Amino acid sequence: MGRRTQLRLQEPSETFHDHVACTFMRDRNVILNREIIGKGDTMWGSDFLHFDGAWPGSSNSLKSQFEGVQLEDQRRIDRENAIALY
Repeated sequence: MGRRTQLRLQEPSETFHDHVACTFMRDRNVILNREIIGKGDTMWGSDFLHFDGAWPGSSNSLKSQFEGVQLEDQRRIDRENAIALY
């Protein structure tokens, strides 16, 4: 007979954190709400080289958005989460 899989019921927020990654370009609200969204689920993206992307000027964009944010959180959001995902 077929093999049965045990399903584990999860809260919607658990499913979100297990299966979803979010990107943003110019939205400080994402950074300010990183504890709710999930530091490991959030990634900054420049949308390089599309006309409406953050490039050139990515450094200035990040600097203003990350003002007052711990360096560890900055690193996770602007590079480490993307490295871990891909």
